[in-house]
Amino acid sequence: MTRSDRSDRSQRAARRDRAAQSATRSADSAACTITVCRGCCCGTAKIAGADHAGQLAALGAALTGTRVAVRLGDCLGPCERGNVIVVQPSPTGRAAGGRPTWFGTVNDREATGEIAAWAAAGGPGVADAPGLLDLYEFTPNRKARQGLES
Repeated sequence: MTRSDRSDRSQRAARRDRAAQSATRSADSAACTITVCRGCCCGTAKIAGADHAGQLAALGAALTGTRVAVRLGDCLGPCERGNVIVVQPSPTGRAAGGRPTWFGTVNDREATGEIAAWAAAGGPGVADAPGLLDLYEFTPNRKARQGLES
C-alpha cells in the first residue's frame, strides 16, 4: 500500500467519523413526533362523547418541556378507528428499529396520557410502550401508512 493510499483511507475514515458524530448529535437533538388525526371523522362530532379539544390540551400539557412535536393531520384513513394518533420514531428510534405506531379509538384521557408519556420517554425504538396501549394499537392498511408519509 502506497503512502497516497493510506492517506486516502485515513481521510475517508476521518470523514466517516465526523459524519457519524454529526448524525449522533442530530439524532440526540430530535424527538419523536405525534400526529393527531383531525380529518373527516376524528376530532368531530362523529366521534360521540370524545373531548377533542381536551385531548389536544392534555397532549400539550403532558409534553411541555419536551422536544416531542405534536402536529394535526388531515384524515389519516382508518375512520372506523377514530380518534387516530400516530407516534413516529425519532431518528435514534428509527435507527434502533422503531417504526410509526398507530393507535385507534383514543377517546379517553388515560390513553392520551400514556401515549404522551411514552413519546416523552423516547417512543418507538427507544422505550417500551405501556401495556395499556396494546389495547389501542393497530396496523393500518398500506394506503393509510403512505398517506402519513406524504
